[in-house]
Amino acid sequence: MVGNVNKLTALAGTGARRVRAGRCSAWVGVVLAVLATSSAWAADPVVPPPASGRDVASEQAVLPADVLARANLLRAELDLVRRELGGRQIQRREFPVEGAAPREVYFQALTLFRKSDRFCFEQVGVVATAPVNPSADAIRPMHVYHLVNRAYVRILLIKRELGITDSVAEQVEPASATPTDVFQSIVHANQQLNGLLEQRIGPADVYEEVTTAVHLAAALLAHFPGAQRIPEPPALVRRKVPGDVFQRLLQVFAILRGVAEKSGLEMLRIDGDGYGADATPSDVYDVATLIVSELSYLHSRLPGARPARAAYYPGRRTPSHVFQRVGVLEAQLTSLHEFVVGQPNWLR
Repeated sequence: MVGNVNKLTALAGTGARRVRAGRCSAWVGVVLAVLATSSAWAADPVVPPPASGRDVASEQAVLPADVLARANLLRAELDLVRRELGGRQIQRREFPVEGAAPREVYFQALTLFRKSDRFCFEQVGVVATAPVNPSADAIRPMHVYHLVNRAYVRILLIKRELGITDSVAEQVEPASATPTDVFQSIVHANQQLNGLLEQRIGPADVYEEVTTAVHLAAALLAHFPGAQRIPEPPALVRRKVPGDVFQRLLQVFAILRGVAEKSGLEMLRIDGDGYGADATPSDVYDVATLIVSELSYLHSRLPGARPARAAYYPGRRTPSHVFQRVGVLEAQLTSLHEFVVGQPNWLR
């Protein structure tokens, strides 16, 4: 449904928008209520400059340390909101990744923005305009910083609505901080956010994100004459759980990483052994988002690549439906890998 959030925010014009709408238990119902009701504008809170003093408008000046500091500040502010709402503190689980690049962190930050915006809508009735994403191959720490900062504004709006006056000061992080450190902090923020949402990330959200990956893979396969862009789905296997989808997505990522290696590119590493058996839909969504980020990167490197089709909210889905959809993606990437083995210079 996250894609529908973007469509809604695009209708909101520029800035933020306050909506006088009653709470609805289902997110779709809330969206329809927003579109049908009147609104008044709400000003965004003023955000502090980075504690490091670096120029966040300079692509060369912003370091992963600045992004980590802002992500940690967001998490601290979010914890104030959690305590005010009486929410449960989610135990931090490290995502088993190594060697993350800014583009991979950016897509996790995009999930952070979307969840923060959904949370802000539930608590305040305010939605934000959708971010304009840079090309995947052009993403730098500066882009991640500004996206995290936009998510931070959503949390500040909730604080203001709840009357929370406690303040948190941003702490300077070591200049040696890595994109992987930022990745982990954002993943933890996403885990806590999902625990506070009234309408949590569910199988339909994951299905939509996997469909985005399917459309990107189809656009890549279009480069190879005779390739079947979207194969028929495998048979539906019932009674699947999020952990099953999580493990299958890890297998898909391994195939995708093989495509990158054959193409002379680097991708982060995931050590998924023994991880994900108790995965939640939010955890699965994070892996699906990671795959979308890598496919977007390949797509940005392919000369003359056809635009990928947009994905739309699919309606109610179960983990079994998502598992089946991942099977389509797995078949696509297996085929892509076979083509790339024969044409390793396909991106040049």
